[in-house]
Amino acid sequence: MESTTLPDEIWLYILEYLDRPVELLSVSLVDRRFQRLAADETLWRRLCALNQYHRLQRDDHLSYKTLFRHHFVLDRNWANSAHQSSHYTQIDELDSRQTRWVTGFVATGGDAPVLFVAYSDGYLRIYNLAREVRLVEKLPLKHNVHLLLLYLDKRRCHALERSDTESSIKSKECESEEPVVPEPRVRLERGVSRGWGTEDLTLVAACGQTIKVWSMDSKTYAKRASIRFDMEGRVRRVCCIDSTSYIISGDDGGNIALWDIRTGRKIKDVDWLATGVCSFDATPRGEYGIIAAGCDDCTTRIWDLNTDKRHVLQGHRLPVWAVLLEGDYLFTGSFDSTIRVWDLAGNCLALLTSHMSVVYHLGVIRSSSVTSIVSVCHNGLIAVHTIVPTSIKNVGQPETTNVACVRHCNDQLTVVSSKARNVSSKVPEYIDGNGRYWIVLHSGGRLSIFRPNPLTVAAIDSSTPPSPKSPLSFTSKAETPQTSVTLVRTIQTRLRLVFQLVVMQTGILLVGLPGIGTEGYTNKDRTAVVRFYDFECRDDV
Repeated sequence: MESTTLPDEIWLYILEYLDRPVELLSVSLVDRRFQRLAADETLWRRLCALNQYHRLQRDDHLSYKTLFRHHFVLDRNWANSAHQSSHYTQIDELDSRQTRWVTGFVATGGDAPVLFVAYSDGYLRIYNLAREVRLVEKLPLKHNVHLLLLYLDKRRCHALERSDTESSIKSKECESEEPVVPEPRVRLERGVSRGWGTEDLTLVAACGQTIKVWSMDSKTYAKRASIRFDMEGRVRRVCCIDSTSYIISGDDGGNIALWDIRTGRKIKDVDWLATGVCSFDATPRGEYGIIAAGCDDCTTRIWDLNTDKRHVLQGHRLPVWAVLLEGDYLFTGSFDSTIRVWDLAGNCLALLTSHMSVVYHLGVIRSSSVTSIVSVCHNGLIAVHTIVPTSIKNVGQPETTNVACVRHCNDQLTVVSSKARNVSSKVPEYIDGNGRYWIVLHSGGRLSIFRPNPLTVAAIDSSTPPSPKSPLSFTSKAETPQTSVTLVRTIQTRLRLVFQLVVMQTGILLVGLPGIGTEGYTNKDRTAVVRFYDFECRDDV
């Protein structure tokens, strides 16, 4: 064939139009030349960028084809129940009574996963999850712990950072002169911070009116030093500022304090809250960062720790239960079932009315090309909201033509909210996500794994502008609504009671009591169980 005489550069340009790996692998079966061309790094680097498979610094020695395979198999293990039995570990060595409830819980994944569990018996237990779930340390506490935070050591933090070589990758759909919204740093597991480059792990525990800080050896988890902070009231919320040594604490009296856990001193104190703090979030910016607090008095407070500027955001009619800082936007969810989008100057940019009950969870979708969040209300409805700045006039067409959404447009941004989906017939016991998958815990110990569907729509349609009297308007595209999330699979944990749950990038971790009829347990058994569903890519897969 004459086409085979084309130079390799021409064929590589043609193969760049293959967006699915199965097509590229089929090309590799033609002959040895196409097998060599199909293994080119530029093709697999582009596929990694299209599927949001990010290279980490610990993956610098891997080829992009191996990196794509690793993430592809990880997604398959998340979605395929056939791999469940070979990717989880269960232990029964906690020797717990039924009255010893779990009061604190924090875990991190990566190359050296570790779990910290605090029980009401006054002991903190540390488990290593690297190859087997085993107890490595047991620390006594004088008071019951009700909040836990973890600052990673330098080695773990280095393994979670993205490689700089990835920042220049763009798919051919994004190659234009239009400005691209910079992607914020990927959030870690709930309560986990990247730290400030120390060689030790740092654990922060809230005990009544006291905050305790322990410095631990990153390998043996032996306690090296401890610091104690005292608050005027009972500590209600504690939040870490990522990549720094600062924590924010709020008590039930409305007092907020900024602490430096590296030096053990209080940096700043705030007494401008009239009531208690319902929710906290912080983002690093400048020397300290910016914090947002949702309060009982229906207001949200923004505090720039660098300039000491403060803003009181009013608009919600009931207490603000969820706050989320992402990029240049602040999202707040309230008991009045609404979500508001603000800028950091305190201006309300959008009012979202996708829910009919208390909005108690807000999360970021890290696989979206623009800022997309997931909101969950108390009755189990999940909705997806996509934020499109007006600087991007076109971010592509919808993934399907069957999208039902609500748009809010103004001079600064457009918010597109998809139709909410009811993921539970009853009120879900727990909901958490890792930015790619969201887990819903139902009564009876059943887990449902959902994946959000971020919307990619045109920012402003000049032919049908929204009415200025009604900023919320339904699009006319959808006759049959598309749901905001897709059910991936369900897992029966066989736990009659689940104390805590955390979703990591590579799996799901639970602590609870086994159900009646579970193999190895009897009706009178009071042994607690740590169950780890590990979906990490294995060498034998």
